[in-house]
Amino acid sequence: MFLKKKWLVMLAVITAVLLLGACGGKDAGGGDPLVGGSGPQDGSPADFMPLSEGFEKYSVWIQTDENPVRDSNVNKVFVFKKGKVTAYKLEDTAIEEIHDLSDDELVQLASDFTDKTLDELADQINGTSISAAIKERHDESFKDIYLEVDGSERSPLSSKYTLDITLDELGQNTESITLGIPDAYYQLGEFIQGSFTDYYAYSTDPNYSKASGAKDVYTEELKRLEEYGRFEDSSNPPAPDSYVPDPIEWETTDEELTFTRGMVKQTIFGTTFSGIATDRTSLLTRVDDSFVGFRLDSPDTKSKNVTIEGK
Repeated sequence: MFLKKKWLVMLAVITAVLLLGACGGKDAGGGDPLVGGSGPQDGSPADFMPLSEGFEKYSVWIQTDENPVRDSNVNKVFVFKKGKVTAYKLEDTAIEEIHDLSDDELVQLASDFTDKTLDELADQINGTSISAAIKERHDESFKDIYLEVDGSERSPLSSKYTLDITLDELGQNTESITLGIPDAYYQLGEFIQGSFTDYYAYSTDPNYSKASGAKDVYTEELKRLEEYGRFEDSSNPPAPDSYVPDPIEWETTDEELTFTRGMVKQTIFGTTFSGIATDRTSLLTRVDDSFVGFRLDSPDTKSKNVTIEGK
């Protein structure tokens, strides 16, 4: 009886050792397949697609919530083609409204929204009292100097992008990847907000100029006007009608998204989306149901668009 118990104890110890060894072997030399480790682990699919390859294979991507559902808003649309990307902003459009659109239809929707937003901004600025007054005082050849934002001058921005890898603490595996897009969006250069009503009143109405605090308001208004233009009149104070504002031109701003460990895959109304999460959002593309998922590129990737910590 004693020997039987002893063998049972030894058998339990041997079993525990084998189980611990199996668990340890699972992690040894592994690495997370979603973040570009040295290889897939037991129980993990071997065919996760590197993000750089995904951008070459799948053209249209959307930015939305980290955990998307049917009413998650699509914030931006990215179109990747031959190492370049075109970015569009989008608002008040839920996934359930775009899930069954073709790629061309989705891109057209985002493009139309972007153009409409920029046109509305241009109209808003052109409608300020400063620009309206300038246009009234100058001849036809000078009317558009205040705001050079004609829609025909805004061609879609297509930029070369980079996927920059940040290594982990050991300098061996990928911790995160940052998608960098220079000149991604249009924006307007600095311009005068509001009107120069107070300056005009101070310069032309003696009663107003004598009012308490009027001089301080005039001084601030004059300083602001001179920051964004010039007076052709050299008198003091300069005549309001001589003010010529600097032209306002379209400028560009960059985009940067940093992807971390989270792979995202979700099926909404029968459409399967897959991608990678950032800290608060995700970048997704439409895939077949059988598609396994994406992972971050490993440091040994051969993609031309991938850099490692800026190099």
